[in-house]
Amino acid sequence: VQRSQAELAIRDLAEKASTGLERPWREAVRDASSPEGDDIIDELDAAIHATSVDVAKPSAWWKIVHGLQLLGVLALIGGLAWLLAQAATSASSAELPDIGEVAGIPTAAVVAVGAVVGGIVLAGLSRLAALVGGRRKAARADEALRAAIDGVAARRVVAPIEAELDAYGTYRSGILAAL
Repeated sequence: VQRSQAELAIRDLAEKASTGLERPWREAVRDASSPEGDDIIDELDAAIHATSVDVAKPSAWWKIVHGLQLLGVLALIGGLAWLLAQAATSASSAELPDIGEVAGIPTAAVVAVGAVVGGIVLAGLSRLAALVGGRRKAARADEALRAAIDGVAARRVVAPIEAELDAYGTYRSGILAAL
């Protein structure tokens, strides 16, 4: 499908570029736009393949978020473990060191709830950052791919058409000068 779409686009460009020219010149422009034996589709594929878009490489901020997530999980586990240990020791004669309270709530509970709330906030912020970063990476990838395609099209299609049109202009000016 892509091959036929590309060939159709090339033929359409050649037809538009040769509008108003006599038949031999129209054919020359059409022939120049797609020379025999050369496969522009393979060259386009190679140009696209050679273009580096770096979309799989994670952003630097993701390492920070990952570290904060691990810290939050450890804080949640630590807070819950401390609360469980306090509950277990209240039934026995063992004593745990007192880590205090925050506004009448045990510090371990505050740490556990804070880790959960922090994780939710971090997830929301990460989602927004990923959305913005993803759009930015998509725009860079689109720009790089379009530049690669434009380079091949300019060299393989547009330049030969322009050369034929320049030859026609030279021919026409020579005929007009001779008349």
